[in-house]
Amino acid sequence: MRLISLDKLTDEMVLAKSLYDSRGTLILPAGTELKEYKEQIAPFNIHYLLVEDEVSQGIEVPILLSDETRLEVHEAMRRATVFLKPVEDYKKKTFFTLPYTKVAWRIAEDIYALNDTRIDVTELAMNKVMPNYHCLNVAILATLIGRLFELPLNALFHLCMGGFLHDIGMLAVPEEVLEKIGTGKMSQTDIHIYRQYPAMGFDMIKHNQALDLITKSAVFQHMERYDGNGFPSHKTGEETTLAAKIMAIADTFDTLHNGLRIDGLKPMKIYEIIEFIQNNSGTAYDPDVVDVFVNNAQVFPNGTMVKLSNGCKGIVVNQNHNLMTRPIVRITHSAEGKIEFGMVNLLEDMSLVVDDIEL
Repeated sequence: MRLISLDKLTDEMVLAKSLYDSRGTLILPAGTELKEYKEQIAPFNIHYLLVEDEVSQGIEVPILLSDETRLEVHEAMRRATVFLKPVEDYKKKTFFTLPYTKVAWRIAEDIYALNDTRIDVTELAMNKVMPNYHCLNVAILATLIGRLFELPLNALFHLCMGGFLHDIGMLAVPEEVLEKIGTGKMSQTDIHIYRQYPAMGFDMIKHNQALDLITKSAVFQHMERYDGNGFPSHKTGEETTLAAKIMAIADTFDTLHNGLRIDGLKPMKIYEIIEFIQNNSGTAYDPDVVDVFVNNAQVFPNGTMVKLSNGCKGIVVNQNHNLMTRPIVRITHSAEGKIEFGMVNLLEDMSLVVDDIEL
């Protein structure tokens, strides 16, 4: 099994996991031969799907969420799209009923039950079919990191809720400012207004007694930075909660991975993001949270097509958990582009490194 982008589908590929649209309606069941369906899939805004083919036989891609949970996620994201509307006077608006509560429990339960908690973002790539997928991805990533800290189930639920709601303050940001995000055309005034969104989000939920301090602090403080150079209140690492520190990394990861930056720069690859977060440990991000994240993040997830430093291409079949940058790779093509099969463990052959990845 491996994850592949829609434009790289070939005739011999078979769908490995059932495909749903943004409303959770089944498009194609697992086991479908895809050669006749590429054009039918395209209108559903599906970017990635899990497939089985010759090169990926026997490869297991970890699945974070059960099929039941994923269907509930579709429903929650659909309801949230209807429920969350722009807020003109956010100080007078309180959110008592939130569409995420049930699904946040299901996500927390699924992740709490994992036997081997590793940060594998393969499954998250398939969430782009859903509206507001960024908040879903951040919720899942934050819950995974919280599980690595051995937080109890109840805390994981509140952390997951923080992920879903971390950007809720964006509803109070004027439309003319939102339209400039990602264009590189934001003025200093626009940036100042934008940087108030975590505080505006906190104002929306601070009186909601159903939400825990974990959730509220994640919303209010996720853009603060360890050295005090974040916003909206310039709090340091000593003044922010563990939930906020976890959310900062989860939010940064998905923002960079999906090219959602306010400067409009292109998406970064997984290993580039991990290096970015590592390089900003002790300044932007809490060193303890960074260490847990980096030591458990699969730099090259199972099923990833990679190019090695000797020019050969292959597919990652498994991980060396004590050194995630050096996976086990099934060679599929020689440096000359000829079909060539073999196996290399990069932890045993230190002369080779992964030069690049592709989906």
